[in-house]
Amino acid sequence: MHLQSRRSWWLAASTVALTLGVIPACGGGETESGNKPGLSGGAGGTAGSGGAAGSGGTAGGGSGGWAPACTTGEVMECYSGPAGTADHGSCRQGTATCRAGVFGACEGEVHPAEEICNGLDDDCDGEVDEGCSCTEGNTQPCYSGSSGTQGVGPCKAGIQECQATGDWSACIGEQAPQLETCNGVDDDCNGVIDDVTSVRLYRLDTISVLWTSQALSHAWTGPNAPSPCTPIATVFHAYDFNQLMVFTTSGQLHLREHGSWQPPVPATSRFPGLPAPLDAVWQLPWVWHSAGGGPMRTDVTFGAAPNYARYIYFGNTSPEGPYTGPLTFKVNGPPRPDVRDRWSFERMSPDGPEETLGLMTSSEDGKLYQMGIDLEWHNWPNPRSHPYFAAPGAPDANTCVAAWFDMASQTTQFICD
Repeated sequence: MHLQSRRSWWLAASTVALTLGVIPACGGGETESGNKPGLSGGAGGTAGSGGAAGSGGTAGGGSGGWAPACTTGEVMECYSGPAGTADHGSCRQGTATCRAGVFGACEGEVHPAEEICNGLDDDCDGEVDEGCSCTEGNTQPCYSGSSGTQGVGPCKAGIQECQATGDWSACIGEQAPQLETCNGVDDDCNGVIDDVTSVRLYRLDTISVLWTSQALSHAWTGPNAPSPCTPIATVFHAYDFNQLMVFTTSGQLHLREHGSWQPPVPATSRFPGLPAPLDAVWQLPWVWHSAGGGPMRTDVTFGAAPNYARYIYFGNTSPEGPYTGPLTFKVNGPPRPDVRDRWSFERMSPDGPEETLGLMTSSEDGKLYQMGIDLEWHNWPNPRSHPYFAAPGAPDANTCVAAWFDMASQTTQFICD
């Protein structure tokens, strides 16, 4: 019997056997003439019950089964999977081998299986990976950061791998933008290192008590401008000289003069003998003046608990200073010398009400202190109870590191984190 005809018979026989509950059995071997052998008969015979006579013998009886005779070692194709799936997709026919005149089990056949995302038609329906978004084992680059940040600073793409479920894995190895911190790295991948937006410049209109603010990195710009990560100790605004001086905890001075920032220099180059580290700075008396028609000058006092240094400042050098001594205040003033200042400013305005003039300081004890032009001290154990810091948009006074008054705009400015 030819291999293909054997396979066709095997398929038909399997179907009938499964339907009728008949177990196939094998008769004698195939004749040399190629005629189909009988089932359990000799050379010829009469039809038995449930059998038909063959051309070369007599069909077996009803208990003889349907398996044809085969020659030991003979192989035929076989497949017991659903109709129409053999040799489609991953499905494959197997083979059955004749042993002792009987075809054995179908070996090596592959039936339809549940579809998985592997680039194959596992269920042999003519479609590959239906319902899958990717193929198992495939990889692709991934990046969750905003457009334009990949490849800037530390930001880089990662890799995703397709799982057997057809889903992409988590993005492995990517570095997306992070909140900028003061670490010398462009954490937010915008091309600027240490442009920390949490450090803000607050402006208080002291007439209307209205607050506005912006990121310090947006307020102080240009070459040599201090970054938001500059460790600020105190700030002094010399209005008549159009100078803003930023003193750092490391003893450097950043000077903005006529709108332009100068390269930082040691603070002692402008204020010889300046104590460090500084706490605060203010001006006494509360006016700038020209002594006897001479050059413009102002008295500047630097606080560095427990001492102070007072300079008569002419805008460039301080030939009449410093004068140093213990830092003392009247009763009920800020505690000295044990507690340092966070910040201080002095409001000078001939148009303002007297009760808003004078020196205000924030102490490390968490309180606000204000000394008016009557030289009397007042304090607020809870800074939020002060009218300035109770107004909408006000910062937490205890998060501010510097403050100064700008007489031209009648605003007090604070740097707060």
